[in-house]
Amino acid sequence: MFDLRRRGPASGTERCPTRARERLVLCAAITTVLVAESSAVLRGADASVSATVALSCATLVVAGHLLRVDREQNRSGLLLYITGAALFLSDLGAVAGPAGEPVGAITTWWAVAPLGIVMLTYPGQRVARRWHGWLLVAVGCEFVVLWTVKETLAGPFGLPVHRFEVVFGLAGTVLSIFACLALVQRWVRAAAPERSAVRAVTLVGVVLAITFAARLLIRVVVDVELVAAQWYETARAGNLICLALAPLGLLLEALRRRAARARVIESLLAVGGDAVRIEIALSRALSDPSLRLTLPAEGAPRSLGARGAGTGEGSTNGRIRRFLRSTEGAVIGIVEAHESTTRDPGQLRVVLVAAALALDNARLHAGLKRSLDEVRRSRTRIVEAAVQSRRRIERDLHDGAQQQLLAVAATLARAEVVPTEPERVLALSDARAQLSAALAELRRLARGIYPSVLSQSGLPGALPTLADNAPIPLQIDVPPHLRSVRFPAAVENTLWFVAAEATANAVKHSRAGTIRVCLRAGPGHVGMCVVDDGAGGARVLSFGGLAGLNDRVSALGGTFTVTSTTASGTRVEAELPCGS
Repeated sequence: MFDLRRRGPASGTERCPTRARERLVLCAAITTVLVAESSAVLRGADASVSATVALSCATLVVAGHLLRVDREQNRSGLLLYITGAALFLSDLGAVAGPAGEPVGAITTWWAVAPLGIVMLTYPGQRVARRWHGWLLVAVGCEFVVLWTVKETLAGPFGLPVHRFEVVFGLAGTVLSIFACLALVQRWVRAAAPERSAVRAVTLVGVVLAITFAARLLIRVVVDVELVAAQWYETARAGNLICLALAPLGLLLEALRRRAARARVIESLLAVGGDAVRIEIALSRALSDPSLRLTLPAEGAPRSLGARGAGTGEGSTNGRIRRFLRSTEGAVIGIVEAHESTTRDPGQLRVVLVAAALALDNARLHAGLKRSLDEVRRSRTRIVEAAVQSRRRIERDLHDGAQQQLLAVAATLARAEVVPTEPERVLALSDARAQLSAALAELRRLARGIYPSVLSQSGLPGALPTLADNAPIPLQIDVPPHLRSVRFPAAVENTLWFVAAEATANAVKHSRAGTIRVCLRAGPGHVGMCVVDDGAGGARVLSFGGLAGLNDRVSALGGTFTVTSTTASGTRVEAELPCGS
């Protein structure tokens, strides 16, 4: 699974100090080697051999550090460190004099084993054939175990050193030839994604194996006194030179891989969110024409990572299946490719993470565009709702208060022309009653716009007024600790309209027996819930009152949900941030 979410501090801030400390230690080690080899030259050691050993150790350490930066090559980097340390120890006789000669003699061939492991397992950290693994075991036994036993026990037990070295040289030569064959076989049979990665390693490994074989074979010939000893020194110098150049090959290969990955990431990010173009870029980057990228269907479950047959990641019938996940952990893509792509896990990881990033960026841009479109539509609906509200107020004033005030005027006009005092008193009494009715109508309209009790007593005090004229039982649930709490005016106004509109809808449409209005508040938010036991069936339509409530709530950054079923009635919930 290739997930964009952070894995914790170890993936970021804690790793940087560790890398910095490692660099300081490596710089100190390289400086120590250079100083030690320089001092050996000043004491009369062979300058060419000391310079070659110092260069080999330095390049091995630098190449190992670059490999360790790649998570999948961490083991190869450590093995190169061990190779550099073993090579330095093998020259300890020249560096430390007689005191270091026993250690130098024991570790003469130790560097061969870890270097051989790197050559035969890079970059997938595993051998391509089973016999390659047995070959590495034989190399370790030959150049580490047997040679250490010989140097440790030859003197005390009087072992036939001459005969042992002849057998050791012949066996080492055979192993070097088999190493050449293994390297060539791996390169020839490597799949396309792996072949470019092992090309440089194969070349370096073959040259090293040939020089090791030549050095060992000449040592045997020298031991049986067929040629002069200087031939061995020449072969040893050539082998050390190749050993010094080998890390440079690995170093160049590591740099090439990093540059290639940067180009792959750039190409994947450049294609945008087009799934077809991303699939083509993935196919090219992994050299797999059979690679397929599929996107989850709209509305499909976003947690396809469940373990199970056919649904999770894995490998079947020579094909692998990998999930691409967003920053929130949702599955945004499924990649199916040939199993050979896993032989370079570092390349596979980087390529799929880049693809996940490209898809996630496209998803976020699409989501942002949808949100902006919804905001524009919401603003349009709010403006239209305001226009409709003004028209309703105008109509209510015209049909209600205006007609009542006209009736008052007519009654007062009648009072002016009546001939008797009792009739005038009766007309004035009628006018007073009509004015009271007009005033009540104006107050009712004012409460519909913004109830005065809301500004005076706040939302907890205004909610009980909803039950005053309700034709069905209406329960108001306000916790005691909220009854004296004031919220921001915009929040109170919005929640008031949510409660008023939801209760009005329940009275008109739901045929409910009871309605319950609940007010709840938590750290930084306040919520309103209106529940009825009616017939259900309420939906948020673009032209309905619930859509207007949704727009009001969304404008303040809140959430608005409607749950309505025939079995349990309708539940309208709104939650708003209140900053307290």
